[in-house]
Amino acid sequence: MEKENGESFLQDCESTGEPANFNYYYNRLRKLNFIKDLQKTGRDTNDLFCEDILNPNIVEINNNFEQMTIQDLINKLRVEVGRFEQKYVINGEIKKANAAEGIEDLIVEMKETPDVGVALQGERFNTICRGGRKGKFYLRCAASGVGKTRRMVGDACFIAYPCRYDNKSDRWVSTGPCEKVCYIMTEQSIKEIQPMILAYLTGYNEEIFKRGLYGEAEMPRIQKAIQIMKQYANNFEMLEIPDPCSEIMKTEIRSYAIEKGIENFFFDYIFSCPAMLAEYRDIGVREDVALRLFTTTLKNLAKELDVFIMSATQLTLSNEDAQKGGFKDERYIRGSKAINDLSDFSSIMSRPSQDELQALAGFIKNFEYAPTLVTDIFKNRGGCWNMVRVWSYYDAATLRTEDLFVTNPQMKPIDNFQIFSHLVEFNDDINFIRSLNEGDNGTDTNVIETAEIADNSEALIMDISDAFNNEADRNKRLEHKTFDELLGVYE
Repeated sequence: MEKENGESFLQDCESTGEPANFNYYYNRLRKLNFIKDLQKTGRDTNDLFCEDILNPNIVEINNNFEQMTIQDLINKLRVEVGRFEQKYVINGEIKKANAAEGIEDLIVEMKETPDVGVALQGERFNTICRGGRKGKFYLRCAASGVGKTRRMVGDACFIAYPCRYDNKSDRWVSTGPCEKVCYIMTEQSIKEIQPMILAYLTGYNEEIFKRGLYGEAEMPRIQKAIQIMKQYANNFEMLEIPDPCSEIMKTEIRSYAIEKGIENFFFDYIFSCPAMLAEYRDIGVREDVALRLFTTTLKNLAKELDVFIMSATQLTLSNEDAQKGGFKDERYIRGSKAINDLSDFSSIMSRPSQDELQALAGFIKNFEYAPTLVTDIFKNRGGCWNMVRVWSYYDAATLRTEDLFVTNPQMKPIDNFQIFSHLVEFNDDINFIRSLNEGDNGTDTNVIETAEIADNSEALIMDISDAFNNEADRNKRLEHKTFDELLGVYE
């Protein structure tokens, strides 16, 4: 500034500068910074941008560099990695076999490791989809305001944290899963998701956190919820991407899966946004095709990385459709019905209509609460249960879900439906849950007894019901009752 006479120099820059050149120099600076970062990894970059004046090909190399974009440079590196993938990655090889080959080993494998994934909320829903299976892409849609995001955050919490507070028994109880999760949000901020997590863990209505209504009475439970979040801090990662596109999703999901070992991803919902449309503008695709291509990216990532991915999308559901109720399928998906083509499991959530609640009047009278959510399952690749409705009590204030019963689209009972539960390995989480209860209700003896008999499967199933299942009282009342009896229809 002193050498060039400060203010006069800036005025000269302003008068002689060409704003139209900004993008060229800005992008060139980005490319040069990319080259510098690549050099730090130890890779020779002279084939991309040559700084060796003795290299006979320097002019050609650098001319090519001027024409390339950042994406071109990255794609060149991907081609190199792709050669190694083709040579060394087993999943990329073509396999041939006859139907009988290895069948004995497969029988043993399926017995030892059944084709089920990490448990999601709702034991009936979880039975139908067999949990969040690795390598699969699930789609769970709903109209605006029904609770796509909150239900998804609740499932993420259910997977990430092995316990939560049970208001019925007034203690911290085990919920089973304890795996790493990455929740990817587009509309919410990280600070909006955190109170939801606290509500899920504590059982307190989220409003007390939003409005600052918690006080001395609530703080002990809140502090223990914070302790849980810190104990399992690596289990719940959050990523805020307001304007997602395929390339961003590939980069981030691969990074979290490979570097952090995360195997469960929730992407709040699929919609057309500027970055996505700009990504496919050069090939001139329509909006619905862009949505399909984006969904293909999520499906391919699930398969490539062997991870579970769940997402959602909006519905074109009019007030009239919502009020009349009934089974809903892919015809209601907004933007592109082809989104459903890529999923391994698809469902639509909605609130029960007045007519449907009237039909359930007997159930409501007997149990003093009504279903608040119905999930219509219309695609279940590899599953035996399809075109069924799961009726649930969903508490949006605490993000918790309790399944009640399953019917067909005509609201008729499914007599042969059987709930399957898969045992959870008990480890140090038991001691941690016990420490949460100490000082509140004394030593949690049920948890201790369950841990001691972990080798006895039949006894373990019984003890889980006693020690952890806050639905024990409800299950006893449901035992041996037919569907008609549940609805209060007696002869």
